[in-house]
Amino acid sequence: LMCTFFLHVLTCAWFAVNPSSSDLHGMSTLDQYRKSAELTLSRLHPSRTFENMQLETQMERLLAVLATGLALLGGSIFTSIVTNDISDIRRVRRMQK
Repeated sequence: LMCTFFLHVLTCAWFAVNPSSSDLHGMSTLDQYRKSAELTLSRLHPSRTFENMQLETQMERLLAVLATGLALLGGSIFTSIVTNDISDIRRVRRMQK
């Protein structure tokens, strides 16, 4: 649920700062949202950092770097939670033997 909310906020922010959003004005609202979501998802991965730095405006670059940083942070937190849960399960199984 939090990932969906995060994607929605980033999609709305990307639509607000994207200067090429004028290309979206002939589309329906759903198509505009979908296109902005595609652009947002394409900018999240850390391997796209070089391409993110080649964006047109400073706000686009800032949003792309912020989104990538938050995605890395979220992934790290998720990995930590899963690792701790697996460790707890192993500890309980050892205690049961």
